[in-house]
Amino acid sequence: MNRLKVAAAVVCGALLSLFSAASVLANFGNKLQVANGSPVPTGWVITSVLANSAHDWIIEDVNGAAYRTAVQVINGSPLPSGWVISSILGNGSHDWIIKYLDGGNFRDTEQINGPKIYALDGTPQTISVQVPTGWVVSSVLATGPWIIKNLNGGYYGATETVSTFSTLPSGWVVTSVLVNGQWVITDTNPSSSSGGSGGSGGSSAPTAMFTRIGVLSGGHFLVKEGPLNAGWDDEYSNVRSGSLSGTRIAIVTSDNHCLVKEGALNAGWVDEYSGVSQCSVSSNNRIAVLTADGHCLVKEGALNASWVDEYSGVTQCLISGTRIGVLTGDRHFLVKEGALNASWTDQYANVLSGALAAVPSPRIAVLTADNHCLVKEGTLYAGWDDEYSGVTQCVIAGNRIGVLTQSSDFLVKEGALNAGWVTEYSGVKQGSLTEYLDAIVPSSDPLLSHYHRVGVLLSNGHYYVKEGALNAGWVDEYSNVTLGVMPQY
Repeated sequence: MNRLKVAAAVVCGALLSLFSAASVLANFGNKLQVANGSPVPTGWVITSVLANSAHDWIIEDVNGAAYRTAVQVINGSPLPSGWVISSILGNGSHDWIIKYLDGGNFRDTEQINGPKIYALDGTPQTISVQVPTGWVVSSVLATGPWIIKNLNGGYYGATETVSTFSTLPSGWVVTSVLVNGQWVITDTNPSSSSGGSGGSGGSSAPTAMFTRIGVLSGGHFLVKEGPLNAGWDDEYSNVRSGSLSGTRIAIVTSDNHCLVKEGALNAGWVDEYSGVSQCSVSSNNRIAVLTADGHCLVKEGALNASWVDEYSGVTQCLISGTRIGVLTGDRHFLVKEGALNASWTDQYANVLSGALAAVPSPRIAVLTADNHCLVKEGTLYAGWDDEYSGVTQCVIAGNRIGVLTQSSDFLVKEGALNAGWVTEYSGVKQGSLTEYLDAIVPSSDPLLSHYHRVGVLLSNGHYYVKEGALNAGWVDEYSNVTLGVMPQY
């Protein structure tokens, strides 16, 4: 490039002395005039080319920059570690705006320039995009820029949907491949050590991710975390229903408000929406509500994120991973996958209720009007397996399927869709399952059995839970229960 052409004469001794001084005086924002073509110290950039006969450079020290600091540099400047090309100016030189992204918070997002840049003469070129350590490519815009997301400071079991242009941060694994080609990735780090040096940190232990249980008793929603004999926390009174996922808890109050909290059991509540009949939380930081007038609304990200109106005239609104399901007024179960504005696929007609499970391989279940439990696995276009007939409930979690028969027996199978059934309990009003991905749980983890639980609400109001194998023993968790809740992903 013309502006990077080495000058004909460089006084090497003077230049070395200059850089020696620079190393002593190094500080963010310091500038030096150097010969065109000289070496550029680590963490420095070229901000301009002088109009003198030698076309000297002005270089600037960007070491020690604050998170998201932006600097204008010349086209072709060195790009220090942690910096990205944010945009390319429309001036005659096609200068770059670069931004520093080492630091910040888990799930911060940033729009950056994609692989298309311009030479000094305006000729389009393609480069390898520099993405900071611990960041992934969340999406690629049709106009060329990339949306990248910070996964530093994640937590054990966190999931994200990313583009295949991404380099996976340390400790993250691909847990499924969506029909659109994107990956669902999961954090397997046992603490908030994902990626590089940034991040605000997350839950350092998997306890809250996998070992919570909720019960609704006398209008109170109670939650425990840890072993089956842990103590209960009274989360809220005058509650109609509750939902658990990761470190989030959601409830619908008796006055039809959706409240959600995130973090510890004693965290504060956020009033998400009023006039709702359903409210649920799931992995991928999504919240869904079904409004009194039949709208399914979903938000993604922080608790104060904006809502997207997904569908109207529905009686059920479900979320799991990157999938959303709705049951329409004419009993069609529709599912979409990926972004909140993705298109819908009609899964089945004459449905009483639907269910979704995200990992280890995405599953969809429907309870048909003639009381069959049907399950499919994989893409939205996979075929259905007729799992059981004469049932009133059909639930899925991980690689387990549960059905409640018309004779009040709760049966569970584990593994392939054609696996055999185990009768878990009789005299059951409601069955529940939770299971998380075996692949991300170390076999040495003392909490391993806590990731596989079965719950049954008996006709006498007792809620029993077992953990581990399907033939494990039961623990009587609570009495006078009207709803038992397990975490969903």
